[in-house]
Amino acid sequence: MEIKPGADNAPHALYRFYNGDGVLLYVGITADPGVRFKQHRDDKAWWTQVVNIRIEKLPTRAAVLEAEETAIREERPLWNITHNRAATAVRSGRGATYDQYARLIVSADPNWRSLAAA
Repeated sequence: MEIKPGADNAPHALYRFYNGDGVLLYVGITADPGVRFKQHRDDKAWWTQVVNIRIEKLPTRAAVLEAEETAIREERPLWNITHNRAATAVRSGRGATYDQYARLIVSADPNWRSLAAA
């Protein structure tokens, strides 16, 4: 039996995007990384911050969905909204910690630390 790419029982990728400081920007899933990364490049303002990409191959869509939710909840990427209370709190201004705001500021403006130190 042939397994079509993107089918629920086909391998899928879990990917993580990092900025130059190693801050996790985004976690996502796809059956076709090249197409999905182009969508991010064309659609997301934070794409210009991405300097490192980590990709894991998982055997099925169900496995990658579970891994994505776990990664987002535990690793708290800056730009994921689903499964990520920390990012939602920062965007709404309610319930975010100082550290969460600081991570967002440093990520949004890579010169922030040098300006703050001056």
